[in-house]
Amino acid sequence: MPDSLAQDSGALIHWRQNNRKLLGQTWQIKLDRHFGHEPWVLLIGTPDHEVLADVTDFRVVFLTVFLSALLVAALISRSQIRKRMVPLEKLATYAGHVSNKRFHEPLDVDSGDEFEGLADSLRKMSRGLASHFSILATMSEVDRNILSSPEPGAVVDIVLSRLREIVPCHNAVVTVLDRAAPKIAQNYLLFAGEEQSKTKRIKIDRDLELMFSDAQAGIFLDREKPPGFCQALVLDGAVSMFCVPIIKGEKIYGVLTLGYSESPELDGELMHQASEVCGRLALAMATVERDEQLYHQAHFDNLTGLANRQLFAQRLNMEIRRAERDRGLLALLFIDLDNFKIINDVRGHSAGDQLIRKVAERLGERVRDSDLISRLGGDEFTILLSSIDGEEDVSRIAKEILESLQKPFTIDGSQHFISASIGVTLYPGDGRTVEELLRNADTAMYRAKEAGRDQCMFFQEEMNLAAVRRVKLESQLRTVVESGGMKMHFQPLLDSQTLEVVGAEALMRWPVSSERVTSPDEFIPVAEETGLIVPMGYAALEEACRAMIVWRTKGIELASIAVNVSPRQFNEPGFVSEVLAILGRHGLDPRFLELEITESLLLEEVQRIRMVLEELCRHEIRLAIDDFGTGYSALGYLRRYPVQTIKIDRSFVNEIDRAEGPQKLTRAIIAMSHGLGKRVVAEGVENQKQYEVLAAQGCDLVQGHLFSHAMPVDTFASYVRKQNGKVMMKALIAGDT
Repeated sequence: MPDSLAQDSGALIHWRQNNRKLLGQTWQIKLDRHFGHEPWVLLIGTPDHEVLADVTDFRVVFLTVFLSALLVAALISRSQIRKRMVPLEKLATYAGHVSNKRFHEPLDVDSGDEFEGLADSLRKMSRGLASHFSILATMSEVDRNILSSPEPGAVVDIVLSRLREIVPCHNAVVTVLDRAAPKIAQNYLLFAGEEQSKTKRIKIDRDLELMFSDAQAGIFLDREKPPGFCQALVLDGAVSMFCVPIIKGEKIYGVLTLGYSESPELDGELMHQASEVCGRLALAMATVERDEQLYHQAHFDNLTGLANRQLFAQRLNMEIRRAERDRGLLALLFIDLDNFKIINDVRGHSAGDQLIRKVAERLGERVRDSDLISRLGGDEFTILLSSIDGEEDVSRIAKEILESLQKPFTIDGSQHFISASIGVTLYPGDGRTVEELLRNADTAMYRAKEAGRDQCMFFQEEMNLAAVRRVKLESQLRTVVESGGMKMHFQPLLDSQTLEVVGAEALMRWPVSSERVTSPDEFIPVAEETGLIVPMGYAALEEACRAMIVWRTKGIELASIAVNVSPRQFNEPGFVSEVLAILGRHGLDPRFLELEITESLLLEEVQRIRMVLEELCRHEIRLAIDDFGTGYSALGYLRRYPVQTIKIDRSFVNEIDRAEGPQKLTRAIIAMSHGLGKRVVAEGVENQKQYEVLAAQGCDLVQGHLFSHAMPVDTFASYVRKQNGKVMMKALIAGDT
């Protein structure tokens, strides 16, 4: 026995004895306390095969039972798996068919359990998917056709031809509102058994916005008192109808009405499909409307609705090709309004816009429907006359246009007068391209303006040379104004009875060389058109004030110096302030300054003009009407406005020495002016006879080449001393006698 047994009580041990395996356990008996002896170890052993006999038997039985149970379970599982796998395989195969969009493959599962229920659900889902994909395919085809057919009618026909594939119905009608006349509509009818729609124009007897205000998803109607737009469906056998508005945003474009021969069973999905159809129709109609708006914005003038430059050029190019093919003749009229800028500046842009619209209306009344009117911009219009017989036709139409525009325009209760200058080019003689015809017509129009306005001129080749000169003149004028190269000359104003020099008019001169001066008749119109007249006008005021101070220091005291003011300068913001500032810089009393304004400016009944004139008068600046009698003269504005001087235009003075008519006119002007307390000046006096007639009629002051040309400031001073010295000497001699 091992010594370790003495140390371990209760231990289970194995050992071999006489070739037998024993299994035992030890107990230790302690004797030291009572007997003073080492403890005894008690060992009890049994052969191990006897101890483990029950365990061995259990192992054999358990293994046999376990293997038998396992075998039974395997057999049962195999049977159940086979029973379940067959429907699962069928379901998996059918799911594959569905994923490949083969929705009509058979699915036979009759297991009587949940697999059979699952198969029923799959079949129902497959039918729904088949219907959904069919509708999507139809919708996609409709969308493609819509994109390729921009016309609303074609879009509706496409939708109706496939409508029953999307929403089952007995018959249907699409009602499309007329954008120009909302109470009129076009009905597109799809009758029972037919595939092609029929159209009919109808009147709308219901307020559609009110009808669908709370029912944008659609409303049901019966055959009793149906709206007029769906009565045809009732006559075709519909007993019930479902109406869906064709609407985008807040705008109704029409109505889709589905007719049914019996009470319909429209579920939510079918109602949704009807709304989808209406959504596509609304989108197509809104797209067409937007495209038309974009085209209109790109090709028509927003203010007048006339063709713009782009559309005019396209149409002109087309007519050129047609005329070339047919060897025809066509004409281009380039129209520019005279004095429009005055009205636009004085009355404001709103009045100017109204005038432009009224001019467009009058132009439309004077041409044929086949002719094209366009507004190029501002106050410029063009008219294309196609298929004309000759210049006589064009002259007649141009004359009618000029006469029409001469009649007064009433704007905001006030009458306004304008005229027009017209330039004409003919194809093929005056140009063979759009650019040539427009450019040459523009050139002819400017020649009409230079010739006195309110007239028509046909293009001539010589005009191109004049146009080139004008461009060069504008460039040179800009340079000379910016460099201060303009010079002021002064023409004396003489008392008609004594011939004493009592005033002067400041006149601008453009010296090109020491021997030649550019005529104001050449550069003033260019300065007006380019706006250079404004800085030129203020420069003239500066020089006039400086000259008066120079003369006064030399003992020459004149009653006034007159300076011309253009309408464009007069309408500049701060005009009065700038005039007063110039007077202040030179220390000139405002009473010595007289501003000459044109008659056309006073014809505008505008409060602002009155305010400016009254402010000038409050500062004691004198006012004169220049070129009186050349416009639409009226006593009214002479009474209304604070004007001190009337200047008779030289066109009347030129003929008073050889015709009785002009003498009567000048006599009437002088008498009228004196009756209103105005001073009268006659300009352009060229000979003694003219002077004598004016003096006899009582004209107050005279000026013209008979007495003196305009002179530089120093020469003018010498002339005044000499002339007034003669007058004084003559008076002394007359006094002595």
